[in-house]
Amino acid sequence: MPPCPAPARCECSQAGFSLVEMTIALAVLGMVLTSLIGPLQQFKDHQRQRDTREALASIRQALLGFVMSQGRLPCPADPAKPISLASAGLAEPDDGSACLRQVGSLPWKTLGVSSTDAWFRRYTYAVAARYSQAITVLAYPLPSSASELAAPAWYVYLSAQTPPPANPAQLDRVAALVVSHGANGHGAWHHDGVQQDSAQASSQEQLNLASTGRTLGSNASPLPFYLPARPGADSDDVQDSLPAPLVLHALVSAGRLP
Repeated sequence: MPPCPAPARCECSQAGFSLVEMTIALAVLGMVLTSLIGPLQQFKDHQRQRDTREALASIRQALLGFVMSQGRLPCPADPAKPISLASAGLAEPDDGSACLRQVGSLPWKTLGVSSTDAWFRRYTYAVAARYSQAITVLAYPLPSSASELAAPAWYVYLSAQTPPPANPAQLDRVAALVVSHGANGHGAWHHDGVQQDSAQASSQEQLNLASTGRTLGSNASPLPFYLPARPGADSDDVQDSLPAPLVLHALVSAGRLP
């Protein structure tokens, strides 16, 4: 009887990755994803800045529309009121009398605009006291009107440097200002009526906070807001101002001023 043939030897190749190879692949993938996070976040913030600037342009038009219908700018809203309150987002007061505060939140409900910026935080709003009441032709004093120019709270002051220049004549003067506190949100107010911590805010951003009792100072001793000289470098705040001449032009267009 012939001998049985020896069983054939089966040589199987190993498929897939070894544990070491898989570890290396995951590490490389992790580094690639990490390198993409920064650019993606920058793109996202850039998009939000653009959206916020577009929203600020709409808010400017809403403010001008309010001026044309009411003959004045609205007062700020109370930033500490949570969204659950019916009075949140309303100008205080809204009858043309002196404002309860010069700096607060944008009165979004009064204006019929969005309540927050693209980072879902409330806008800070400042208005010169004189422009929040019935505006007459005297609301834009001529340079020769020394007594008018010496009156306090005529303007919201803007500065492009820190510390601001000592001479008020070197500061920009506007009737009102709307500020988004940008990506970092230092000092911004949220819908629950709580203010975000501002301890990490730059000295420039500190000027733009809507804190309790914040005033606009006076022509002799203004407390200016900061107008970013290098947006994104020294401050990521996004803002739009309402020049006094533009307010008066709207009043003339509406037939409220000669």
